Amino acid sequence: MRPAAARCAAHPDAPALGVCTRCGTFACADCRATELGGLRCVTCGPADASLERRAAAWVVDTAAWVVAVLVAWQSSHTRGSDWAQNAEGARTVVWATGSVTLLQLALQLGVGQSLGKWLLGVRVARLDGRPAEWWRVIFVRNLAFTVLLSAPSILPLVGLLQPVIWLGAQALVLTPERRALHDYLASTRVVTVR
Repeated sequence: MRPAAARCAAHPDAPALGVCTRCGTFACADCRATELGGLRCVTCGPADASLERRAAAWVVDTAAWVVAVLVAWQSSHTRGSDWAQNAEGARTVVWATGSVTLLQLALQLGVGQSLGKWLLGVRVARLDGRPAEWWRVIFVRNLAFTVLLSAPSILPLVGLLQPVIWLGAQALVLTPERRALHDYLASTRVVTVR
């Protein structure tokens, strides 16, 4: 229901798109977040994902990579070859990890979530609660973060600090905003969708 003269509560110059299903205020197209429960204003938008859900989604995503490598190793190992020194074994590893990469990319482009986030009902959102653009998640949040964390390993001695840097970047999730370093880099947050 949208009265013709209704204005957005957060942006009085903008016409209201609808009524927030949580608090009843009007929300415009720029500040609203559509959730499974209906339209939400910017204040009531999606809730931040719990640390447990974020961690479980990370475990699922990591497990997909580990399983792919283990399957490749098992495949090469059963043929009586050392997969790390064998061209066929290397192709198997590339195929297996490439398959996981394509799955994750397809999910990111299709539903805006990784496999773990999709299974756990969380997604990456912009700070205003709207879904993050695919390029923001893939290039800024993931790739830039990976490059940033990989840089210390290139430099002698500084590489020893890489685990400390990684743990420090992840520890930011324990702050009240529940945002890790890659969330700050991409201006995103992880929210629940169900």
